[in-house]
Amino acid sequence: MTAPPRLTVITIGYNSIDDLRVTRRSVESQTYVNLHHLLIDGASTDGSADLVLSWAVEHDNVLAVSAPDSGIYDAMNRGIDQISEGYLLFLNAGDTFAGPDRLERAMAQIVAEPMPPDLAIGWARFVDSKGPMPYVVGGPTPTAITSAQESTIFSYRFHQNERYDDALKLGADYALFRALALRTDVTVLRLHFTISNFVFGGRSNDPAYDGARFLERARIDASFGEVPTAVTYLRIGARMIMRRLVYRLVGPDRAADFFLRLACRRGNSGARRLPVGQVEVEPRSPG
Repeated sequence: MTAPPRLTVITIGYNSIDDLRVTRRSVESQTYVNLHHLLIDGASTDGSADLVLSWAVEHDNVLAVSAPDSGIYDAMNRGIDQISEGYLLFLNAGDTFAGPDRLERAMAQIVAEPMPPDLAIGWARFVDSKGPMPYVVGGPTPTAITSAQESTIFSYRFHQNERYDDALKLGADYALFRALALRTDVTVLRLHFTISNFVFGGRSNDPAYDGARFLERARIDASFGEVPTAVTYLRIGARMIMRRLVYRLVGPDRAADFFLRLACRRGNSGARRLPVGQVEVEPRSPG
């Protein structure tokens, strides 16, 4: 009987010891049998480095590396460099899986395909400080194949020739997924259920980083031929002002709910409303 393919969960962390414990417990709960966990630590000073290295000593299916890096995308590339077979998925410190069978179910669909896909894209549920939110992300956007890094399973073959642009600080995953939307040689399997829980926060959603994030995305779009204009920068400025005002007036949790609800109504972000507790995501359900 053929052994199931190896699947490696890659977790990136820096000075995030409590979040690492949360993610580690979630990985350990998975029922998929050929599962490995690779932890990439950026030379943390809060005890994270010693913790992940101890896990690697205690468990045969855990590998840990602790060394300085130049940012999250450099760390992600270092993780990819460690993989030599099977499939991989990024689940960063603080994020979790949506249930103990998520990876087993996803891999069952992958191996059932006549030709193994390069990517299998599921859905990620947003989580705030109070718990799961009634929103998921994972669908295609007008320019990108998905916006859900944490619910995308990549084949090792695909990532042999693909790395994240570590010159980018906030949008290298967007740049990769945008480039993939233009390619015809990449096979994609859509998984119509939630795989992971994604903590809504960090630099990707913090208003303090809006300027850097929006300007970097404009530069990425320009590399695909969408030259920014004065209107582009006016929209960026208006969006920054609105986000900071809403976050200041109602607080981060209610602001997150407001902007996710808005994204679902626009229908161009890959996000959808999905009741908390519901796992299945209908292929054509409205945003």
